[in-house]
This record gives sequence, C-alpha cells and structure tokens, in this order.
Amino acid sequence: EGTPPMHELLLCTLLFSPEDARFILGSRRMVRMLYPIFPSKDLGDIHALMKSLRILVQDKRGVAAVWESVEIVEKIVETLGTTTEITKLANYCLQALCASNSEALEALRSCVKTDLIPGLSQILCRAVADASVKPGSLKLKDDPNPKPKDEKT
Repeated sequence: EGTPPMHELLLCTLLFSPEDARFILGSRRMVRMLYPIFPSKDLGDIHALMKSLRILVQDKRGVAAVWESVEIVEKIVETLGTTTEITKLANYCLQALCASNSEALEALRSCVKTDLIPGLSQILCRAVADASVKPGSLKLKDDPNPKPKDEKT
C-alpha cells in the first residue's frame, strides 16, 4: 500500500514480460504508468517504452488507452528518427493506431496532408493516405518483432 505507481510499473516490468505486466496492470493503468518516463531521452528507456506500447496496441482496448494520451502519441512520432529498431517499433505503433481507430487514422491523415509531422516514414504516409476510413482496413506490415513460424520436422 502506498507504493508509487512508477515503482510498481518498474517492478512489474522487471519481474514479468511486457505481456504479463499488461495482463496484471491492464491497458489504461499501464499507459498512465508509462507516462512519467516519456520525457526521457535515454535510448534504453525509449526502446523499452516502444516495446511496451507495441504490446498495448495489439488490441482495441490497448489502442484506445494509447490514443487517449496525446503525449504518448507525440512521443511515438518523435522517436521516428532515433534508431532503426526504435523507428520500426514506433512505426508499428502508429500503424496499429490507424488500423484499429478511425479517429487516429483521420488525425494522422490530416497531419500527413498538412505536413505537420515531417518525421513520419514514407511507408506510413502512403498507408495513411490510401487507407479507408473504416477501422481495420489498414494492414500492419513490418512487425519489428515477428513471431516465429511453426517449423515442421
């Protein structure tokens, strides 16, 4: 009782995988707990945050929780030039937002049209510009952490 939320998040992410931490904490709580670390410029912190967000944006509940925090969306966009791996994670998170949330798709489409976000990758720009408004119409590509395929022996 009385444990600061940040310590609880760090404890969860140290003891468990991001997937398990999300299951324990829930989407909204995990987003709230990630928020204080977002001002960090440390590449290790940013990488860990992007990996956590990748877990969060895998379903509609997580997407909704991420989209509700504009600061987190801004941080995702800011990281689109940091390193190749972080760029891929950030791009994946943005694509997941567009694929599952029509409001996110419209907002990002308008940013692309008005050149408000020059850091967006060309692939995402094309995907956002060409996607239908219907949620789920944008197909995710280039998953930065693809699941291994079952091999037949």
